[in-house]
Amino acid sequence: MTSVDRNAAKQRVVQTNMPAIIRSLQRPEAKKFANYLAGQSALSWILDPQGRPMGRYFEPDRNRMNATGERMVRGLYFVETGQPVPASKQIRVACKSGLTAEHPDLIQFARLFRSFSDKRHKSIGDAFEYLVGFHGESSVWLLLLYDQFDWLVIVQEAVPGGNSKWR
Repeated sequence: MTSVDRNAAKQRVVQTNMPAIIRSLQRPEAKKFANYLAGQSALSWILDPQGRPMGRYFEPDRNRMNATGERMVRGLYFVETGQPVPASKQIRVACKSGLTAEHPDLIQFARLFRSFSDKRHKSIGDAFEYLVGFHGESSVWLLLLYDQFDWLVIVQEAVPGGNSKWR
């Protein structure tokens, strides 16, 4: 869950929504997901002056994060094109937390994005924005959640035997 990440927790929109998030996790029907989240956390290796761990941190489940990015792109693809992602398309997703302008993956994305003919930038509320470039039958996406969580996505014709996820 991206909202409980220590970096995202600094965001005003996260601070505003946190009470509702906590309440939703306390509902009986959310018990399984709450237990899953608890299992994703570990004690911090940073210790206080008394030698005790200074809280907990969450190790993101990359497969789950990539699946979330794919679902978001499927929905946004429909918003942008009026059509679902065709079955012949492959969606390649990489969740990258805290990308900077100097990160090689972001530089590669920027080069590719610049070469695309139809470029769009949209924001949804205060917490989410995306860039998308369309060229022919392909598109590239950069999704940004809470100014901290990034997904780099390519939608293109499927390559036989190709991997649907970036590593």
